[in-house]
Formats: sequence, C-alpha cells, structure tokens
Amino acid sequence: MKFISTRGKAPAIDFAELLLSGTAPDGGLYMPESLPDFSKNIPKWGSISYQELCFYLLQPFVEGHFSDFVLKDLIRKAYAPFSHPEICTIKPEQDYYLLELFHGPTYAFKDYALQLLGHFFEKTLEAGDKKYIFLGSTSGDTGSAAIHALKQKKNIFVVMLHPNRRVSEIQAKQMLTVFDPNVVNLAIQGTFDDCQALVKALFALPGFSKEYSLGAVNSINLVRILIQVAYYFYAYFAFQKLNLPFVISVPSGNFGNAFSAYLASLMGLPVEEIVVASNQNHVLTTFFDTGVYQPKEVVASLSPSMDIQISSNLERYLWLLANKDGEKIQTLYSQLKNQNQFFFDPKLFSNSLVKFTAGFASEKEVRQRINAYYQTTKNYMDPHTAVGVEVAIKKGKKNFLSLATAHPVKFYDRLEQITFSTYPLPQKIQTLLDSPSRCLILPADLMEVKELIENLHKEGKADFWAEE
Repeated sequence: MKFISTRGKAPAIDFAELLLSGTAPDGGLYMPESLPDFSKNIPKWGSISYQELCFYLLQPFVEGHFSDFVLKDLIRKAYAPFSHPEICTIKPEQDYYLLELFHGPTYAFKDYALQLLGHFFEKTLEAGDKKYIFLGSTSGDTGSAAIHALKQKKNIFVVMLHPNRRVSEIQAKQMLTVFDPNVVNLAIQGTFDDCQALVKALFALPGFSKEYSLGAVNSINLVRILIQVAYYFYAYFAFQKLNLPFVISVPSGNFGNAFSAYLASLMGLPVEEIVVASNQNHVLTTFFDTGVYQPKEVVASLSPSMDIQISSNLERYLWLLANKDGEKIQTLYSQLKNQNQFFFDPKLFSNSLVKFTAGFASEKEVRQRINAYYQTTKNYMDPHTAVGVEVAIKKGKKNFLSLATAHPVKFYDRLEQITFSTYPLPQKIQTLLDSPSRCLILPADLMEVKELIENLHKEGKADFWAEE
C-alpha cells in the first residue's frame, strides 16, 4: 500500500517511510491511496479479541513491512500492560454509554495507539545503528503516553514539547518524572498550538528532518490514526448487542480521534453519526456550523487536552470531502497561514459518508455535568469525558456512546473543587506526585528548539536538563 500527501506535491511513500515520517515535504499530511473494505468481515469479527481485531485491521497497511507473525507479536506486547482484560470496555449510564479508554499505562486513550507505535518504531530500527529523534507536542496526554511507550527503546530519542504550566499536575508528573537518557521534555512558554507549530516548522525546514532523522509521535503520524480505528470496531460489536444506532460523541481538540471514527466508517463500519464535542475553545463547532475556520486565542479550561485552535487532522477530512484535491487543500492552508482563516463550502459536507454534528460545552456546563454525575453515582468523570457527554445531551441524543478519554484521577484536583469532595488517590499516584521532576523551559522560538535538536543529534545524549 502507498501513502500520499493531502497537498498533492510529494512523492508517494510506503509504510516504512510513513512510520518514520512527520508531515510530507509539501507540508501536507499522509493518507492511504485507498482504504480496505471490511464490511464483509464484520459479521465474523463480533466475538474476537481486541488484539485479533487490531491485527486484521492493520494487516493491509503494514503488508510488506511486518510479517503476520511479527505484527501479532508486537500487538501482544503493546497491550500486555493494559489493566482491563478486554483492553477497553463499555460502561452503561442512565441515558448513554461510556467507552472506557483509560486502561493503559498512562490512563488515557493515547496509550492505545502509542504503545503499539513504540513497538513499531523499535522493531523497524532494531537492525541498524541509526538513531531517530521522535518529536511530539502535547496538550497533556500524548506526551506521557509517548514517553512511556518510547523510554528505554533502542536507537530512539523522544523530544516532547508541552505548554508550560498548562497541563494538569498528574499529566505533567507523568512526563517530567521520567529520567531515562533518551527522553527530553521541553516546557514551552506558550500554548499547545505554539508547541504544535514548532514541531510542524521543524519538519518543514528544508532537509532538516532527513539530516537529523526526525519522526513524529503526534497524530500527524497517520499510523497513530490507523491504530485507533480498532477501538471503534470493538465498541461497535459491543454496542450491536444493544440493538441501538451507533452514534458516537468524541471529545475533540486535534480532531484525530473523531477522524479515526470516520476512517472506521470508510472501512465499512456502520457509524450513523459522529458528534464533535468541543470545550470553550470551539473553533471546530463554528467550522461545522458555518464553513468558516478561524482560530482565535486559546483560553485555558478544565479540559486542557482540548485547548486547541489548530486541529491538524481536519486537513485529512477536508481532503476527502474535496475529492482528494491537493491544490484546493494547499490553497485553504495558505489562507489559514496568511489570513488566519479559510472558508470551506458547507455544501461539500454532503460528500461525507457519516453525518458530523458539532457542539461545545461551556465551563459552567462541564462543572454541572461533573457534579451531577458525582451526586448521582458517587463516581468521578474527567472533564474531557464530561464535554463529550454534555454536548451530545444538549444535541438531544439518547443512548449514544461517548468516549471516556482519560481516567478521572488525572484531574483529581479539579474534580475535588467541583464536587466538594476528597478524591481517594491510589498510592502509586501519590508516589508520582511526590516524585521530583525536571524539564527544560524554552520560549516558543524555532531557532532555540532547532539548536537543541542539533545538539542532541551531535552528542547522542540528553544532559542539558534544568530542574523544574
């Protein structure tokens, strides 16, 4: 299988190149030239394990790079640390269902792709001595998941950028307490969008990514998006037993998770509707309502992983709606860069196989949803999950599936304030909070981050830490 750029001016690449790449040389994002159709397999897959399902879904994409035996082994290793025997599970609530995606090592849905991606990287690079530097930007969960997936991996460095003081305490501790010599944490004085822009700018520097062997762990790496498709298929089989239409509410920031659901539908999964749920940084809601995409200033919220205005994976969706017209996508994103906005004709939304509904929840509404859930169940709901539930209910949905994207313990301090209760912290979380942390604080300056990458490549070690 070959993969092509959404902007149409980069050569097609194979899976090995895709795995180790970031953005395409023309600035676009990679997509498969074509997608497999699994619709005939769905009746046969209803009772297989998550690991088996993941194997069948990924097999067409990795063919020629990993043998079936190797792929199965990597999947087994990736999901071995997960705490739930089914890997993910559906929990019924009063008028909706929660897909629990927090049973991985760092308690967030990012583990589902990044644990496997880390093994893909290591297996691909094990035969040589060449070292790769994998870059990522995080609004909270990607950073910890990527670091825990890549630490101690041979021939790999991971450099993670996060917005300084703009992630939760536990999100920060999960990243900054990892002292492995191949892990570099950069606290950027700015927002997540600043971090993401720096990563994209590094890949866009002529020849830089090739010279310094840069790869990506953000969802600009298509392999992450492909891996996430598995839990939508798995959830469908569980939901099918309820004899309900498959309506999914997805807490959305960078649009990667919602786009994975859409890819699942293009591969034959009968998804009826995808609700794109935003917090008060609701650039996506405005876009789906009007066709106008206009990023504004990020406002810090209770759900920091969604404090995003530049939703990278939207480009992939627009490319599909525009019938894979790379020139049209190039024009749109040139307008975004130069004018801070673009207009996409809403009539083209009719090209979408699945209906997208968008909405947002205010901070007050998120607090009310969390508190109501606690008062009713005496359980906690993380703020991102609360956004997904609240938006779907506001849209009049019932018996829908909403993604529980993170374990509530990651935001225990905020939940305590909202519910006026004391969150019973597990001992391992308390130990994490008591551990020392370290990172390097930098301005949102491309040249400073570029110099750091150059020094890391030259020295082959990360010894320039500053204590937080």
